[in-house]
Amino acid sequence: MSWNWTKASWRTASEQNKSWRSSEFNKIEKAIGKYDKHSTSNLAKLQALKAILDAISAWRVYKQEEKAKSAKSGFKSPLSDQAKNIKIAATDTDLRTANVMGATSDVSVRAKITDQLVQDVVAEIDSVLAVERAKWGNTTFTDPAKHNPNKFCYLISAQTETEEIVAHREGTIKNPDLIANAIISASVITHDNCNLWSPSGFILSAPEACIGSGHKGDMGVRNAASRGHDLEKYRELLRVYLGESGVAGMGLPDASSVLRPIGHNEVLVLGRSFGRITSVAAIFVMSDETGKVNMQAKPANMGDKVSSFQKGSTMIEVVELKPIVTDRRMKQYQDLYTNMGLPILPIPASAAKSLGQDMSDLYTDMKDGARALFPLPKSAVLHGSQAHKDLEKEAVKGTAKKFVRNEKHKCPICTPTK
Repeated sequence: MSWNWTKASWRTASEQNKSWRSSEFNKIEKAIGKYDKHSTSNLAKLQALKAILDAISAWRVYKQEEKAKSAKSGFKSPLSDQAKNIKIAATDTDLRTANVMGATSDVSVRAKITDQLVQDVVAEIDSVLAVERAKWGNTTFTDPAKHNPNKFCYLISAQTETEEIVAHREGTIKNPDLIANAIISASVITHDNCNLWSPSGFILSAPEACIGSGHKGDMGVRNAASRGHDLEKYRELLRVYLGESGVAGMGLPDASSVLRPIGHNEVLVLGRSFGRITSVAAIFVMSDETGKVNMQAKPANMGDKVSSFQKGSTMIEVVELKPIVTDRRMKQYQDLYTNMGLPILPIPASAAKSLGQDMSDLYTDMKDGARALFPLPKSAVLHGSQAHKDLEKEAVKGTAKKFVRNEKHKCPICTPTK
């Protein structure tokens, strides 16, 4: 529907047989009064629409905390940014689970009409962003069913295996449909510009209405906002698009404009937007075997640093080869291929310009200062090779200086008897 709200129409519709209004609720009416649907400035429109969502969020936080206090519940408002203690509106499900309100009651008699207002605000946002979003349509990206390792463009969500967040990723790896509940930090990759945070993950199919903002670098998306009420996702979308006070907004450049020579880019993608749902279309794995698909292609190798040798001004790394995606994760992808039909596509490892994930977290034996290398430097030699054995002999003679990189690694070659 076209935007028809005015201060007067909102006051009438939101009366709901209750004349008393809190100062927090009145701020919604004031924000509506400042929106000009005839404005020729899309920026001004979006700023005004965000102000409406901000007012609704502040009111809902006030109501949920007031209800929790009355119900003597231990509920605390969720945070979208813990460091800044920024509260967000909770979902009705979470409020009921926390016994803030009854199983069939709402946080307020005005909740339903306010939810309708949120939906109308989103419709306005969609209208304002329609031209920019058109550049992110399905014709922009390659159909995974027509994968060509030498020519592709994908919108992806890297699925890391770092110890700090692997548990958080497990849910979506086992059930990719769960991404519909998230605010996704995605990236654009192409055959000649492949900068990734992780060497494997999901290839997304995202409706234009779910694309929010994009940038050549990190945008600081508050992904935790997705755990709140639906309106919080759109507040976050506009916060990133417009920027905060004193910070330039990221906007929504076209897909090719977010690419950069080194380093991953970030695209804010909503998991869902009132009936439009982002889904996983395929799985990508960095591989040297790009002519193979599904479970035929093996992950590319990385090098676990065992030791290094300095000969003059040259540093030579000794590495053991290990797959850049663990067997455990590959088994999970195989299950998705078998059970859900998600194709597994090999992305050329040679196309990778940079990789953000600290690969040392992949294997438990890569500790005590050890680090993994990807891609392998040309000066690296394989553990156990003749070149490695020669270096060990030179270290004993004193013509090369040896540095131990993995204290846990012990073998006759690396620890020769004197």
